[in-house]
Amino acid sequence: VHQKLEFSLDKFFRYASEYGGEVDKVIGEKLLIVFSHERLGKKSAAVAAIKLARRIIADFKTDRQIKPVFGINSGRVISGIIGTPEVRVDNTVIGDPVNVAARMCSLANSESMPIIISGAIKSCLSASYKIRPVAIEKIRGKKQEVEVFSLVV
Repeated sequence: VHQKLEFSLDKFFRYASEYGGEVDKVIGEKLLIVFSHERLGKKSAAVAAIKLARRIIADFKTDRQIKPVFGINSGRVISGIIGTPEVRVDNTVIGDPVNVAARMCSLANSESMPIIISGAIKSCLSASYKIRPVAIEKIRGKKQEVEVFSLVV
């Protein structure tokens, strides 16, 4: 299990870098990968995140143990070194867009809809991307409605 995990994480970290992203942290079985809007531009960052997700899904298509799913969102976050020396110091991003992406990832299903995107990401995509609305009442912890879509892979 450890060997398989290291192999997978190595690929994820390498691919994230190739597409202009940065693995921020590993949270349980999830990876938080950040694409800088300042460096890439909002639309390019959104497209890069989708290209990364598609590549990972294609790479692990025949793997019976690892079935990656993605929740992709965009928005303003607090980014930088957060914490105190007495507790823990971490270079990270925090904010509502991060929480929404994690909730969307939980909605994803490796068989039917492995890539879930928000309305903010949808607005960055050309018509060549096929998407379907996902019928949900609301995302846990959110008071306002969040548009959620499945990207056809």
